[in-house]
Amino acid sequence: MNGVDSEANETTGLIIIPNKDQNDDTNEKKTLNIWEGLSLGRKEEKSRPTVEQFYFPPINPTIQAYYRFTVTPLTPFAALHTRPLDGPMSAAQEDHSKSSGNSVHSSTVSGLLRRSAVLPSHGTDPSGRWILVSVGARSGWARKNQFAPFTKSGTSDGSFDLSQQDSQRLENNSVGFTLAEKFQAKDGWMGNQVFLLNGKLMFGSDAPLFFFTNFLIGLGLVLHFAVILPHLYHLERINQEPHTQNSLQWTTHSITIFTTFILAIMTIALLWVCALTDPGILPPISCPVKIPVPTAHKGSSSQNGQEGDGGGDNGHGSQSTQSVQIGGPLGYRYCSTCNIFRPPRAKHCNSCNVCVSKFDHHCPWMGNCIGSRNHRYFFGFLLCVTSLTIVVTLTCIRIFIQTFRDLELGEFGGSERENHTVSHLIYRCIQSEPTAVVLSFFTLLCAWSLTSLTCFHGLIISLAQTTNERVRGVYEALENPANKGCIRNWFDALFGEIPQSRIPRDFSEIVDCQRGRANRDGCEQGEFGTETMYNSIQAADAVSAAVAKLNGIVYTE
Repeated sequence: MNGVDSEANETTGLIIIPNKDQNDDTNEKKTLNIWEGLSLGRKEEKSRPTVEQFYFPPINPTIQAYYRFTVTPLTPFAALHTRPLDGPMSAAQEDHSKSSGNSVHSSTVSGLLRRSAVLPSHGTDPSGRWILVSVGARSGWARKNQFAPFTKSGTSDGSFDLSQQDSQRLENNSVGFTLAEKFQAKDGWMGNQVFLLNGKLMFGSDAPLFFFTNFLIGLGLVLHFAVILPHLYHLERINQEPHTQNSLQWTTHSITIFTTFILAIMTIALLWVCALTDPGILPPISCPVKIPVPTAHKGSSSQNGQEGDGGGDNGHGSQSTQSVQIGGPLGYRYCSTCNIFRPPRAKHCNSCNVCVSKFDHHCPWMGNCIGSRNHRYFFGFLLCVTSLTIVVTLTCIRIFIQTFRDLELGEFGGSERENHTVSHLIYRCIQSEPTAVVLSFFTLLCAWSLTSLTCFHGLIISLAQTTNERVRGVYEALENPANKGCIRNWFDALFGEIPQSRIPRDFSEIVDCQRGRANRDGCEQGEFGTETMYNSIQAADAVSAAVAKLNGIVYTE
């Protein structure tokens, strides 16, 4: 049996799941060590995956290597084909196949790669000139290195007629893929996130709007501390009688400055923490094989928190399985972009191009998705920024009221009382304090909208719902299994355990493909050879076996 396994490994280059024998304990320990850090729904695993574990996950044993494509002025994109353009698997063999009675379809473009990237390869064609690469569920054949040389008369089949100069330029700037033995982790990320500091910081897809949010908050704070508060202090100092008290006098006390300063620090801190926190991204499985339908083993928790009750033996001495709910508002759904069955309450964000667990919404002002891992920071940010805008608004109103009283009493422009209408006095106030008026209108609108948004999120926390579920009306006719009562819902939302991230912490690290594949396959570096020919049957069997290691479910809630 060991000889059969060794032969299959040499033929396909895929990981072979060992049978249970006398070395079963060793194999099991090695498997657990490989899986340590991936935290695919297992509460007992705490560490985040390394970059090698992330790009060579045991759940996807079909990845053999990584190839780099670089955008140039002459190659702005690369086309991925359903079949190689030449070689034994190409459409050029169609006539011969038809004459032999076989049906062969012409090659078509399965996708276009419009940016520089590093993609996983799952094997080569029989000629070794083409590789099968994938981005999530989208796969296609791409040329290795560069296209075959052009001649002055054209290609071998006469489909092109280029000059010698043009053919040389195409040779030097071909749209081929180059083997990447090592690459930076951010180069292999296919989401729409924005990386800064060479990959150490990962923002959401709307990073420019996030920095615009910082600009608005910073501008308001500068005006508040540099213009509004000093001007208010000056007005009250020259106009207020000694020992006079009024209901708004607190806006010039030290507690106002202290409160505003604390709220400003907390607002900016929570804004950055929420923007930089992984919202709960479910990594896509880049594989030409569709991931198997989730199942739940007997004794393991299903998506409803109940145990499977299947009976009988599956022929290998293990427990029988029971299918979990597929589809519907409380079931697993297949994502055709990420090639995963995302758990209930998860959703694919079209803006960030990733699936997010317990997806709430995509916040453009935050520049990031709001999900299971950063919702509490988002709610804290709402509380702080709402309180801050209310304080700034009241301070601006205090200046407006003080200026109105001064004008009414004739403090400006003469010692006699001005006999003007209220509308004229208001107009004079706006002329005298344009900065306070404009800032007060802006912060008042922000306070109104932010207060409504904060109350809305307080409501959905009380009901254990998400914005996405509330808008769609998921629980109008269904019972919410996550609802544990108002007090418990608030405790879980604010103090509950945050799920472990499934992505690396630092995308500036270098991925060593040889080491990553060796750790995944449980062998020493250099034991496996070069890429082998892609075998769809072996790939499907390997992926099914890898998913079975996870009790049939890749991602849980």
